[in-house]
Amino acid sequence: MPASVNGLYVARLDIAQPHLAGVARKIEAQRKALADLGYPTRLLCLKDGAIVLDGEKIVPSQGSLSRRLNHHLRFHREMARAAWEANFVYIRFQGAPPDFNSALRAYKAARPQGKVVLELPSWPFATERRTRKQKLYGKLADSGLPSLHKNVDRIVTFSQAEEILGVSTLRTDNGVDVDPIPLASFDRTRDRPLQLCGVANLSFWHGYDRVIEGLARYRESEDSRQVQFTIVGSGEELPRLQAQVTKHRLEEMVRFTGPMHGEALDAILDQSDVGVSSIGMHRLDVDTSNIKSREFCARGLPFVIAYPDRDFPDELPFVKHLPASDEPVDIASVLAWFEELQKGTQNVPAVMREYAEIHLTWKAKLAPVADYLETQLRPAR
Repeated sequence: MPASVNGLYVARLDIAQPHLAGVARKIEAQRKALADLGYPTRLLCLKDGAIVLDGEKIVPSQGSLSRRLNHHLRFHREMARAAWEANFVYIRFQGAPPDFNSALRAYKAARPQGKVVLELPSWPFATERRTRKQKLYGKLADSGLPSLHKNVDRIVTFSQAEEILGVSTLRTDNGVDVDPIPLASFDRTRDRPLQLCGVANLSFWHGYDRVIEGLARYRESEDSRQVQFTIVGSGEELPRLQAQVTKHRLEEMVRFTGPMHGEALDAILDQSDVGVSSIGMHRLDVDTSNIKSREFCARGLPFVIAYPDRDFPDELPFVKHLPASDEPVDIASVLAWFEELQKGTQNVPAVMREYAEIHLTWKAKLAPVADYLETQLRPAR
């Protein structure tokens, strides 16, 4: 690739916040994949409230509300400035207020041949807004949507929509950076409670309440096999889940660890038998793909999901598909499925890891983006 072809990755979120650790990992994995595909990027984001470019603070953090609002405007001005030298801009969507569109117009004026690629993590995204504050913010964030098509060349979507907001799409799925993820053990001789584990920035669409309700029903059954559920993370859903556990007196079956990362998280997952991916996606009514499922697969940890996912068809033995409903999880059926896995002859983690390496890497998932940039930025031969 010509040395002059370079990009800017824009993420208007604070990558230092613990609850955004998964998003920060995704951003770095995507940038690595783009670089491997021949399209390296600089990174403009927030860190501890400061605006940073490639890790270097260019605007310090702000304190008061008025200063923070100005900080918002300043971010988009810095985006336009940083993008002037870039052949393309890859933006993780965080809303389209008027100053965002102004920054895109400035970029297009400075680089008429430059390309703007906007990633929508979910579509439609309005269903994720539940509180009054989120809805009010959404009105401001959506104010520039009608003009978005004027300055955005392609939208990356994890849905099957061919066009969004008047912009042609590049359709793909979420991916995973396989290499840094350690391979889980799969001890067929374990004689202990089945260990379920969910890891998330806890929101209603993760559906962990369905597992808790399922455990409450299971405890009343005649099945004597023991099950425990570990919930790793924090977020707006945490108080409701804790209250649900208290209501059903499930403290011995459900534990909350708070956010965990690195070796501490690896240790928790290595003692787990089944990962719980998002099992409440039907509550959002979106067409997307879940990163956690892909991380479980790369780790070699069998998991349950409850939404259609093109990467995980029904015939894969290491994935159990639950109904896409609010019904409590049938814990006995999860136990039966896992016990069948234990009886099999395959090395389950190795099979899952190989599947991830072939189908789920970010390099594979961002190939459509690289192909598009190839046609637009490389001179015709």
